[in-house]
Amino acid sequence: MDKVPKNKNKNLLLLIYLSLVLNLITAPLALFIGGMATDSPDSTQLDFLKGFLFIQAIPLFILVIFLAWYSIRKSKYAYAEIAFFVCYHTRYPYCLDI
Repeated sequence: MDKVPKNKNKNLLLLIYLSLVLNLITAPLALFIGGMATDSPDSTQLDFLKGFLFIQAIPLFILVIFLAWYSIRKSKYAYAEIAFFVCYHTRYPYCLDI
């Protein structure tokens, strides 16, 4: 049965944690820039969102990439376990000899 190597799983979780920390560090600056973008009297919520995402877009993109990578790796190994279980409990003992 294929298992996720512990080293690679820990490294990927470390990257996810680092991207979360990066998001937490940049969030106050993004809120400040978003607030400064709404300084004029005719500004809207869209101006705040533009200012916020100007700072926060790259860290959020990094977080989404690492979360997608983590879920793909987990699902790939989950499907391998299901295939092993199905092949192991059928009448065909040689289906794992691929």
